[in-house]
Amino acid sequence: MFLAFITKIEYNKDNQLEVCKMAKVLSVNADSTQLGGLYQFLTRMILAGALLGVIYVLLLLIFQNFLTINISGDISMVIVVIAGTALLVFLKTLQPLIIAILTSIVLWGLAGWLNGLNWAESILWSAFLFGVSYALFSLVVRHFKLPYVLVLIMLIIITARVVVSL
Repeated sequence: MFLAFITKIEYNKDNQLEVCKMAKVLSVNADSTQLGGLYQFLTRMILAGALLGVIYVLLLLIFQNFLTINISGDISMVIVVIAGTALLVFLKTLQPLIIAILTSIVLWGLAGWLNGLNWAESILWSAFLFGVSYALFSLVVRHFKLPYVLVLIMLIIITARVVVSL
């Protein structure tokens, strides 16, 4: 549920302007919570993440010619976060900046993981990891109870970073 504040300006019966401030409660579309809507939503998030994963590797390959692997990976990740936020806004996803930032936290250092793989393997792994991350975090942030969301996000990030460091 969302609370939207609306300002309405109209003429009263004495031809004077009146400003009315109202609050309206907006509910989430019921179709997005049904199973079919969930599959469509997850498919969009996986495809968006996979596209951003491909863009990440292409940027990494371009910047790798001029910079070290770690710096080029960091710059590529920042650009992909900005592009991912814009893409999620275009797709009308809830909390797009949070999804993009959480994905970048989990996948920070991906350039080091992909180092040594050929370009096709790098694209496949990057698309897979970005797709899974975007789908996972977009599902988590759709939940409206903030304490549960924060705890779950922290558990996911800690688990992912520990598994990666092994």
